[in-house]
Amino acid sequence: MLMARHLLAFFMLSISILSSPSNTAAELLLVGAKTGELLTAGPLTAEPLTAEPLTAEPLKVANAELIIHWKSKFNAAERHKLRNWLVHAANTTSLIGGQFPRQQANINLYRYDNTRQAVPWAHTVRHTRVQGVTFYVNPAMALESFISDWTAVHEFSHLFIPYPGRDDLWISEGFASYYQNILMARAGTLSDTQAWQKLVDGFKRGSNDSNSDLTLTELSTQIRSRGGFMRVYWSGALYFLQAEILLQQNNQSLNAVVDQFSQCCQQEHKRWNGQKLALAFDKIANTQVFTPLFNRYGQQRKMPDYWPILADIGILPGKKGNAIQFSADSRLTQRRNKIIQGATIFEGTTTFEGATL
Repeated sequence: MLMARHLLAFFMLSISILSSPSNTAAELLLVGAKTGELLTAGPLTAEPLTAEPLTAEPLKVANAELIIHWKSKFNAAERHKLRNWLVHAANTTSLIGGQFPRQQANINLYRYDNTRQAVPWAHTVRHTRVQGVTFYVNPAMALESFISDWTAVHEFSHLFIPYPGRDDLWISEGFASYYQNILMARAGTLSDTQAWQKLVDGFKRGSNDSNSDLTLTELSTQIRSRGGFMRVYWSGALYFLQAEILLQQNNQSLNAVVDQFSQCCQQEHKRWNGQKLALAFDKIANTQVFTPLFNRYGQQRKMPDYWPILADIGILPGKKGNAIQFSADSRLTQRRNKIIQGATIFEGTTTFEGATL
């Protein structure tokens, strides 16, 4: 029932921007090419700032407030389009627990016309009192191109957990890469099949990484000089999928753990790393899932074999090409559907309200 209420609220808020005919979605870029928590240099050129004083415009979304900073010139129609896109992306992201990850978030919008993509580049803004996201956008693109683009959901998802530092960048980017697909399917922007296919395609790209001389932790630290974006991002995404599957065995869900963490611990003023996050998640769920997986993944020198993990939820290699297929086992279908639907409370009898770490 709680999930149904969240979906109803989402569609009521988003219906006005989904009513127009759908255009062909922009081609999905490889993750890592245009988003990140560590990237600090945007496109080489962008539309200059307005000459007028810049004002902050509040936008109410999903029990939170986005503070839009119009960093470039946008006309009234373009601003309207971009507001609708931000509302849709924020509502999508809120489907983890019914609320946006922060009560307030700064949104910096820069114009970048020299592209055929709606959102060619973006990054989170962490080291400020009010965290947020900087986007470079092409306002000439249709609203449907913005809606189908994964960038905003990816960046907003980052805000559910604190930045874990460069050594554990794979945790942060993996979290956002996993949830960008799960949440877009939960919102109906992607079909379930599309979401799983995109995840599997990402795992395949991560497996093609050639930096086998470095552990995942080492590669995260040296990602600027060595590349390896695909392995860093998609090993992290596989980590969270495997944790999700293991939590199901205890009648729990990643959705519930993240929701509880955002309520009890996100605002703690402490220096986080991947180990501390894993310990916090295990304490909330009263499990030993996240920490053992964290230790194992961080020391691996190649992408883990993802097909046995996917087989636990009935996802199998396709017979032709790269397309996946699904097992006919109804139990596995139910496990897979639970992930997309997203339980928002622990299914067992134990509660973890007021957890302190």
